[in-house]
Amino acid sequence: MSILWHANTYALVEILKGNPLYKKYAEEDLITSELNLLELIKRRPSRY
Repeated sequence: MSILWHANTYALVEILKGNPLYKKYAEEDLITSELNLLELIKRRPSRY
């Protein structure tokens, strides 16, 4: 059984930016909410 990590919007942004501190999470199974995804889209992905 693998561990599922909850990714909030801040974590998703850092993963998309390639922050090395979040690299291990980018390689894991993540779950998030629809609200986190909407907030991520609202932040304009072109900024990453």
